[in-house]
Amino acid sequence: MKRLLCLLLIVLTLTVTASADILWEPYENAYYNTAGYENFQYMNRTYVVPEGMTATIYDSPKTGGERKVLEAGTRIYIGPYGEINGELWGAGYPYGDWETEGWVRLARLQLEYDHDAFLQDHGDQVQGGEFTAARAEELNGTVPTWTYPGSGILDRELVFDGTDYGYNDGLLTYIQLYTDPEGGQWGYVGYYMGSCGWLYLDDLYAEAPAFRLNPETESTVTDTAPERSPGSGTLLWIAIPVLLLCAGTAVLILRLKRKQPNP
Repeated sequence: MKRLLCLLLIVLTLTVTASADILWEPYENAYYNTAGYENFQYMNRTYVVPEGMTATIYDSPKTGGERKVLEAGTRIYIGPYGEINGELWGAGYPYGDWETEGWVRLARLQLEYDHDAFLQDHGDQVQGGEFTAARAEELNGTVPTWTYPGSGILDRELVFDGTDYGYNDGLLTYIQLYTDPEGGQWGYVGYYMGSCGWLYLDDLYAEAPAFRLNPETESTVTDTAPERSPGSGTLLWIAIPVLLLCAGTAVLILRLKRKQPNP
């Protein structure tokens, strides 16, 4: 049974690979361009600044360069990430603020429950395939998509304004189907005109579907100390041994002077 569930999760993951076409990279970031993309992994997930804390976005995880201090509740998209100087850093930007891209310590952030987490918890309840939600010509207006069924968090919006009806053979399709405990149906759009997310199939235009999943999440925050600029810790560890050496030398000289006999 466990093998079957693992296989199902792998298949479901493979069905959403089209969304990789819209993955973001910090092309204008000097550190990323110098280090090289091949030295990082990619997560394509969202973090949140926890209550009572702040997190800072820097130009570089090695030399600093403060871009912006993010207040509690700020949602941050994270793309590339990796371990740098013993800490896990992610490159991304706050939602709604594309220009403030940079690097942030992941230990100061809470990973948001999302599509990936939903599949881990409910993958055995999700049906994979290729389904049709509607013909594009039948739609008029904005169709919201959600981060996962019952999240209440808007992912992206699909706008149907009488154009592009020829896209995807004129069909709005989805590749995963989930029925919530209240009987509502949700469909995951892996890729549609640059967007992805979950449709609420019972009412494609609903701005706030009533169902809420309310999942339990584990804390990912491990660094709650006052934030320090990158590189400051390194300088401190260099300075401490030097100061100790100087202090030890001074004590030794003082002792030698005291032991010298009077002429």
